[in-house]
Formats: sequence, C-alpha cells, structure tokens
Amino acid sequence: MRLTVQKTIELTAKLPKYVSLLGFRGFAAWIKIQLSKIERSGHTRVKLRKGMGCVYLRNNRTDGGTFETIFIDGDYRISELGRYKDVNKLYEHCLNSGRTPLIIDCGAHIGLSALFFSLAFPESWVVAIEPSTDNLEMLSKNCADRNNIEIVKGAIWNQPGFVKIRNETSSPTAFQVMPCSEKTPGALEAYSVGDIYEKKGHSFTPFIVKIDVEGAERDLFSSDTEWLGKTPVIFAELHDFVFPNAAVSRPFLQAISALDRDFLCTGQNVVSIQNNMSPAG
Repeated sequence: MRLTVQKTIELTAKLPKYVSLLGFRGFAAWIKIQLSKIERSGHTRVKLRKGMGCVYLRNNRTDGGTFETIFIDGDYRISELGRYKDVNKLYEHCLNSGRTPLIIDCGAHIGLSALFFSLAFPESWVVAIEPSTDNLEMLSKNCADRNNIEIVKGAIWNQPGFVKIRNETSSPTAFQVMPCSEKTPGALEAYSVGDIYEKKGHSFTPFIVKIDVEGAERDLFSSDTEWLGKTPVIFAELHDFVFPNAAVSRPFLQAISALDRDFLCTGQNVVSIQNNMSPAG
C-alpha cells in the first residue's frame, strides 16, 4: 500500500489514537505495514498497550483496514453511544443476577471484533462464528489469550442446516455463503441466532449480536426473527452498496422496524438498541 495524500491526512488526524493504543514503537511498526508496496505471505504482530495483548495481521490490504475500523475508529465502541449507560447497566445487572452476558459475532473474520468485545466486556461470553478456514486460523491466534471467546467454524443463517462459501477466491472480508446439502464438498454447519440462544440455556443472557455477513442479511432476516426482540444491542453492517438494486437489507429493516428500538449509526454499522431493556432468559 502506498501512502496517498488522503491517507497521510487521515493518519495524521488519528495520530493521538494510534499512539494511545500502540505507543510510538507500535505506531512505527504500523506505518511500516502501511508502506508495504506488495502483499506477501505471513503476518505481522502488533502489540497493544496497557495489558491488552497483541494482534496478528496478515500482510495484505484488508486486515490492517479492519484493525483501524475496530480499534482506531471504534465502530463497536458502545461507550461513545448515547445509550451506553443503559447498556452498561444491563451488563452489570446480568452479572449481579448470576448470568453471563452472551455476545454473538456473526462473521468474525480474523477475530478483531470478538477480541474487542471480549476486552470491553471481560465477563461476557463471546461466540465468534466464521466460515473461512484461513480467517479462522488468524481468529484463533488473535483470541488465543482470551478465555471468554468460543470459536465456531460455520456461518449464521435463518435456520440450522448447511451452507458453503460461494466465492472462495474473493477478498478475506467478503466471503458469501449459500445453502447446500450436508454432502456438498466444502459444506459448513449453519446456525441460527435463536438456536444458539436455546442451546446456551438460562445461565446466559442475550446481550449483543454483531452481524457482518456480506449480503446474507437478506436470508438471515427472512424468517425466524423472534430473537431480535430478545437482543438488547444489534450491530448490523448492511450491504446494499455491494448488491445494488437487490434490496438485501429490506428483510432486516422490515423485521426490526416493528420493534421498540432506537437506531444509531456508527462507522459502517446500523446499531439497534432495545428501549426499556430488561434481562431476558
């Protein structure tokens, strides 16, 4: 990647955030990654500050951007949203009631969002679901030091079953899945959010669901959406910009608009927060 004038301006504006998170040495290493002119094999270890551990980023054009979106821009930083006090109060209430706040990361990529939620809510339980074997390898590395992240190979869908990746040669952040039979080569298990809630049982309380499924929101929200009413916070990246004239976000908007929720925007995400939220079993 070459540092264009625009990118240089953006880095300069975000310099305090980079230094606060990485320190000066870490920021220097980050710049070195950004200056790499070609993609190469392997990965780079980036150390975070204040006991947050480190992350591993592949030497490509996507992992660095994901890191910046989550840890620098703060796309999942609930503490900066207007409803933070309500969300944090619910989190504390769950813990005081002897229940574990459950976070489901649908489309976990290399684990940076799961890691972020794990650090932000250290007594929660994070289920990180990802279909790509290559991404799962990095996800495992990035989450190895966290004892509250459960890694699941598969994909989220509107019902349990089987799916396969339809575009295996695509960018690591753009894998899409489609239904298939169990015997199809490359078949992966598909899970529904409602099914995960049921299997986790009453010792867990639905807390956050993060959805970045590259257009599969059209299928995900076409049926079995009862879990929406049980989920206090939903982060959803919608992909109409990837699939023009296909209205892939319509089922999400139809399902969610009927509920008593606030809607906020942060980065690339729509954030839907339950009003009058109370712990659900």
